[in-house]
Amino acid sequence: MARPTRNKPRFWADEQAFEESEGDCFHFERQGESLVLEAKLGGLRHRLTQSPKGIEYLSPSLRAELDPTSYSLQRYEPRVTLDEGYVLDLHSLGVMLALLPAEKALPV
Repeated sequence: MARPTRNKPRFWADEQAFEESEGDCFHFERQGESLVLEAKLGGLRHRLTQSPKGIEYLSPSLRAELDPTSYSLQRYEPRVTLDEGYVLDLHSLGVMLALLPAEKALPV
């Protein structure tokens, strides 16, 4: 028998409730033609902005621009000093990209 995942994403419609919440959670917001997905994951803030120009991802350690169709990395820049051998964890980016279509199913 299949079991659904135990860790379902928590979305907050209200920005203040999102800001006050603890634990991993997400908040969608429309800004003109752009869709912004804010996330708190593992105690860190992440932001994914999808606009007609492309997709921008911000994490505490990285700023990245992605192609809006293929999601291929177009450019990136570290936001902190990265030591030799440092591995950037892009798991949060993958989670946020996977959740972008959920915005259409959420109440306005």
